[in-house]
Amino acid sequence: MTLSRLLLWRHGQTEHNASGHWQGHLDSPLTERGREQARAAAPALLAYEPHLVVASDLRRATDTAKILVEAGGLPLRLDKRLRETDIGHWQGLTSTEVDARYPGGISTWQSD
Repeated sequence: MTLSRLLLWRHGQTEHNASGHWQGHLDSPLTERGREQARAAAPALLAYEPHLVVASDLRRATDTAKILVEAGGLPLRLDKRLRETDIGHWQGLTSTEVDARYPGGISTWQSD
């Protein structure tokens, strides 16, 4: 198979997204809204006639991908190399908590 198009799709909303916490490699589950977002996006993505879905092995990405896979009868391949950036000690913290514990860290990270 020759790759002629690559579609990138972010996972649906997670409990950490909804509460404003940094995730990194933490495995926060999808919220009901996140599942609804995936179901709503599936028809538009299927219109591109994908042949394969490749997702991170983190539950939020896998659960999002499974909605598309089930809607389109597509194969799913999990790849841990697609995981979100490991943000170390920031994982599970809010931006306010990161700023308090690591002053200037977010600005440095954003400009790096």
